[in-house]
Amino acid sequence: NILLADNSPNKAGQVANILSDGSLLYILNVTGMYGFPCEGEYVAVNISRASDQAKVFDMLGMTMSGGALPLTLRLAPGDYNVVAHVADDVTVRMEFPIQLAACALGQVLGAGGVCQACPRGSYSLDPDQDLCAPCPTGADCPGGATVVPGAGFWHSTALSDQVHR
Repeated sequence: NILLADNSPNKAGQVANILSDGSLLYILNVTGMYGFPCEGEYVAVNISRASDQAKVFDMLGMTMSGGALPLTLRLAPGDYNVVAHVADDVTVRMEFPIQLAACALGQVLGAGGVCQACPRGSYSLDPDQDLCAPCPTGADCPGGATVVPGAGFWHSTALSDQVHR
């Protein structure tokens, strides 16, 4: 996914995003007027929640080799607004929304706002829960969203935590 910033006569930017292991990696590239990378440029980045504009991330970084400024973000699921600009020229800026999906079935929102799979002996059938539930009596829970009825027990569907004899 490539997003282009506003093209000024002096500098332009682009952002690539890759979802990787619970982190979101954004790489901001700053190029000069002839397309050459701008190394050593200071870039300000602000991220706020879309719902109330509360700031959740604020930094000033310097572009490295090739004009790149990598940002590794760990944010709770939700909608955010990102604003980045070259520090010495606020007219060279980009704004774009990012949306981080909620946790998947079998995961809960753990420390640092990162989705974590429920470990063996627990489960989660509701990604909005903060904690994994303990395995019901008469069942085996290998982790995630799986509840397996033990011998002599049953449940009505694979997504039920109600175990019956």
